Amino acid sequence: RRHFQADEIAALAESIKHHQQLQPILVRRIEGRYQLISGERRLRATLHAGLPTIRAEVRVADDRLVAEIALVENLQRKDLNPVEKATSFKRYISEHQCTQEELAQRIKVDRSTIANMMRLLELPEAITDAVQREEITAGHAKALLSLGSVKEQLEFVRKIIAGGWSVRETERQVAEAIASAAAVEDGILGAVPS
Repeated sequence: RRHFQADEIAALAESIKHHQQLQPILVRRIEGRYQLISGERRLRATLHAGLPTIRAEVRVADDRLVAEIALVENLQRKDLNPVEKATSFKRYISEHQCTQEELAQRIKVDRSTIANMMRLLELPEAITDAVQREEITAGHAKALLSLGSVKEQLEFVRKIIAGGWSVRETERQVAEAIASAAAVEDGILGAVPS
């Protein structure tokens, strides 16, 4: 996770001050110190609240298990955006040199979920940024993958935002643009003398 909203951390800090910490953070011991596995928002909120201690559960875990626990927790989070999830998958696959299928089996999700999220990373940064800013959804972004060029993808993002298009409308418009481009290409090729 890369982005933490200051107001969310402050609100969670207030909640922890008044109602205590409901769920422990997960840590592991490394060389006499503790490394956070999951619960960074709770840790940040506890620090923000000025509390001297935090409830933690200590796990025995190697690097790979730590990465898997973090992935599972991130998948369960509603406020973690699809680009952040896709980036987590990519990092895990790269660091542990495994396939999407192996990752899916280890974290008990469908391989197509991983593949579909990771496809978002094929889009230009301007589009993944728009997903992270919630200007468009992952569904909008996925519809843009079939467009021929980055320029065309970026033009469509502007239209989606300006027109308030639904994902269905975006898919319809993309299909229409592809069909139109194919018709033009067929016309040009058909007009070339043999």
